[in-house]
Amino acid sequence: MAIVMATSFYVPNYTIQLLFIGRVKIIWLALVLFIIDFFAIPSGNAGGHIAHIGGALWGIIYVLFLRKGFDQKLFRFAGIIPEGLKRFFRFRKLHVSGRNTEHRRPMTDDEYNLNKNLQQKKIDEILDKIAKGGYDTLTREEKEFLFKSSGKNN
Repeated sequence: MAIVMATSFYVPNYTIQLLFIGRVKIIWLALVLFIIDFFAIPSGNAGGHIAHIGGALWGIIYVLFLRKGFDQKLFRFAGIIPEGLKRFFRFRKLHVSGRNTEHRRPMTDDEYNLNKNLQQKKIDEILDKIAKGGYDTLTREEKEFLFKSSGKNN
């Protein structure tokens, strides 16, 4: 429920196609699920429905902090993570509203494909050089590149 509410509050105008209903904004779906859980508390499994409501509230709070540019800010300032463990967790600013981030995707699909094609072209050139003059004609850098490209780390 936390994920559903966080997603719906982060991108409230996102629409999904529901069978027999049609296109619905995700925020309305999340609110309906919240209301169903709220009114289902008196029926069986009240603890489960209260847990869903708590998760929904947590999702909303998380998005509010996320929009301010902080991921896991609540954990850091609430002291939930002990001081000794903070060095193992890196709390970073997210990319929200044009701010810098370390959470960006390293490269686009086009950049990745171009990089792979250039790497394959270089491998082909090295293999052609081996075919013409033998392995001993390779430079140290070419040998290292070929070894790293082979995927063997031993």
